[in-house]
Amino acid sequence: MKGSLVAGPDGRQVEGFQVHLGGSLGGGDGSGSGFGRKVRGLKTTAEELPDYVERVLRRFDAAREPGESFAAWTIRASDEELS
Repeated sequence: MKGSLVAGPDGRQVEGFQVHLGGSLGGGDGSGSGFGRKVRGLKTTAEELPDYVERVLRRFDAAREPGESFAAWTIRASDEELS
């Protein structure tokens, strides 16, 4: 997540985050490193962040393959699943 100003419910600028999911520092398994997947246009207010995180983790838990990491799932997940 990257901190930024985002539009709140009333259209005013409030503290929030641009969402980037996954990423890796490289685990020695050849997977490389990267900052993660930027979900196009997905921003959340700081107030809405806890609900967003819970929603995405529930989707990950329901859709992941056996043994699949969160980072690997974010690569194959649809934008809808990550929003």
